[in-house]
Amino acid sequence: MWRRLATCLSLVASSLVCTGCWDSTEIDRLSIVTMTGIDLAEDGQSVRTSVQIARASELGTTGGGSPATSTGSAKAYLVESGEGPTEVDAVSKVISKLPRKLFMGHRRVIVIGEDYARHGVGQLMDEVVRNPQSRLRTYVVVAFHEQATKVLQVPSDLNRLPSDAIVELEQSGSVAAVDARKFTKQLTSKSDPYAMGIRIFTNEMSEASKEGLTLDNIAVFQREKLVDWLEGPAAKGFLWISKDLRQDNETVILPDDIGKVSVRLGSVRTSHHVTVVGGQPELNINLHTIFDINQNASRLSLLRSSEMSVVRSALRNEIRSQVEMAMQQLQRDRADPLGVSNELFKYYPGLWHKIEPEWREVYAHMPIHYNIDVNIRNAGLMSSSL
Repeated sequence: MWRRLATCLSLVASSLVCTGCWDSTEIDRLSIVTMTGIDLAEDGQSVRTSVQIARASELGTTGGGSPATSTGSAKAYLVESGEGPTEVDAVSKVISKLPRKLFMGHRRVIVIGEDYARHGVGQLMDEVVRNPQSRLRTYVVVAFHEQATKVLQVPSDLNRLPSDAIVELEQSGSVAAVDARKFTKQLTSKSDPYAMGIRIFTNEMSEASKEGLTLDNIAVFQREKLVDWLEGPAAKGFLWISKDLRQDNETVILPDDIGKVSVRLGSVRTSHHVTVVGGQPELNINLHTIFDINQNASRLSLLRSSEMSVVRSALRNEIRSQVEMAMQQLQRDRADPLGVSNELFKYYPGLWHKIEPEWREVYAHMPIHYNIDVNIRNAGLMSSSL
């Protein structure tokens, strides 16, 4: 009896000290940030922070269930900017312009301007990690030859918020999906960070907007500073060995004017490891791929093993060429986004401590061995081209 009474009294007493959601804020009093951009100011020392804020009243639905705002419309969001000596001060300037509380909990993308990236991103990532509202799953991209502020102002034809379009591109499996957690982990390790480059392109076929956004280049850093871009085949080669590529289509030109064959990536397994030969490190890159035939625009009969081997050989040579272009450029830049230094430190600590002072030079001349394995799983129902 007394035990039950004591339990009831303790429950009543504990309920008296519960204050509920003391720091809650109604959603109509928040400025919900979906994307932010960071640039160098005109003086080259201060920073300019831009925030893309969703207009909650425009993102709802009408009585019939259709969106209140059509895709590609800038009315679904607004962009505000502020300048200051640090990233925190710049955000404070933005807050002073807004009647509502700035909320970063729904930020999905951080865009870094190229000038700012070349100046160094260490302070930005320090603020992102320390900010309790920041999500480490926020994607990090670098504006290709552009300011981040302009990227935030480009609408999307298929999404009301450009941040949603960028996230869908990052999750497509055809680019390197780099979020704040991955970028910071690379930055604080012995390797170098990398991120996808976001580019503004002219969209002449669109009725809603004459500009669009795409992710097609890779920003390569040396520690916290952007040093170079991987473009075209070199960018594709890096995706092959970075373990980011999950979806792809390739078209290879066959030798002797036989024609062309298009394939679809089924799966890819990538590994790289360091070996020490004669006291010097060497890098081994292994790539195992499986493709399906998408189109046969050649004179080959793909059900014959001898003629299928021509396609496999052409694919192997194409992939090897792309990977070699990527690694040659990374060695010229003395940038290590693959984490070769991490592996060397982990498995050969004695050698690492010996060569660490001159690691960049050693890396630039490190021999690289490639093992590219290509298999074709499905040639289709027809052997020859129609």
